[in-house]
Amino acid sequence: MDWLALLAIFLGIATLAYAYRSKTITQHPSQRGLFIGTGLALLGTAFWFTLQRTTPKFSADNLLTTAMIIFSIPLYALIIASPFARKSGGSLLYEVRRPRSRKFSGFATAALFLILGLMTVIQTGFTRETIAEMVFYVSVVLYFGLPMFGKVELRQEGILESYTLLHWKDITSYRWIGEGESNLSLTIKSVWRKSATIALPPDQKEAVQAILGQRVGVS
Repeated sequence: MDWLALLAIFLGIATLAYAYRSKTITQHPSQRGLFIGTGLALLGTAFWFTLQRTTPKFSADNLLTTAMIIFSIPLYALIIASPFARKSGGSLLYEVRRPRSRKFSGFATAALFLILGLMTVIQTGFTRETIAEMVFYVSVVLYFGLPMFGKVELRQEGILESYTLLHWKDITSYRWIGEGESNLSLTIKSVWRKSATIALPPDQKEAVQAILGQRVGVS
């Protein structure tokens, strides 16, 4: 096992440990998904570096190319479809800037995947398989990085968070959680998604609460 695989394992374990700390769970619930995904990706990268050493080149390279393309498609699709989600949300009622901690976690996740991409280039050079892997890493960097430049938008038809429009009719209840009760936890009536947590600045709670009271009802 070479040093890149060992580094990926160390970073993966450290990232998962942060995600499962009791402080992260109670005070920063909206950030956990970012770090869990990053930790698993780092461990997956370590597994791939090891697999390259033990698996015949043809099958390993084709496996990588296929997997990277499959994983990239939904991320790029969400990014491309985001303007349509905003349009379907109707007129803007209120917009909220993202808290600094949420921006930091998004940029940190994007930076980690950028590092993974550079590690891949160092490890294998520029090949067809490396380019496919870089396409995937770029999709993840964009997916986590772009929303940090935008805002959480409360619109006529629902809440636009990152690339997803959460329709008012699908939100059955809500509550405030986390440090300073500034994280909005939503219960959603959906087959695929049952809840969502949105990090908001503490000073915006009153304004958001007023709109939630009108659209969702008293929680």
